[in-house]
Amino acid sequence: MPGSVQREGNNHLPIAAIVPPRTDRALLVGMTGSGKTTLARFLLQHRKYTVIADYKGRIDWPEYRRFSRLKDLVGCNEPALLYQPSYAESIDDDARSRFWEWVYRRGNTTIYNDETAATTDGNTYPFYFGAVLMRGREHGIELWSGTQRPKDIPQIVLSESENVYSFYLRLPQDRERVEALTSIPRREIENLQKREFLYSRQGAEIVGPLRLHLPTT
Repeated sequence: MPGSVQREGNNHLPIAAIVPPRTDRALLVGMTGSGKTTLARFLLQHRKYTVIADYKGRIDWPEYRRFSRLKDLVGCNEPALLYQPSYAESIDDDARSRFWEWVYRRGNTTIYNDETAATTDGNTYPFYFGAVLMRGREHGIELWSGTQRPKDIPQIVLSESENVYSFYLRLPQDRERVEALTSIPRREIENLQKREFLYSRQGAEIVGPLRLHLPTT
């Protein structure tokens, strides 16, 4: 499923053109249904070893092996893994901490956290989540973070992400936070249409609006 992104003027770019460089961190922001999780799926196809943390339990991608119990997940060495914790594990602080410790010790992995607010509390987060975010590149780990509400996640997630993909955000406080900690102006976020997004890579010009173009077969 190669996919591409469509630019103004109907020009198309391959998805590879906007994939984060190796060991870079990334942030995908946008309202429910905006397309950020679908975009994440197409970006992840450019990585071999991937883990998805899906605390909302909404992802159903057949190319990923699904686990609901951490003890089963940690013993698996397959390349594409999906962790959808049971309700008991999703509210267990110890289980959350052990998950991020496993990611850190696993190394050589791209981890996509589909809703960052589900694993953090304001600016409070598990120790190993911080280790993955700030020291992960030493172990070949990339953290890609998704969120509907940028205002509610740790500031460090926004400030440390070299790559930002912003879909439309309805609330002004969310747009303001993205603008304050990235290079994307709030006005441009407000003007995005459904399924459109802007891509900002640290040190480069903003690209977009872009629209994900899915393969027809």
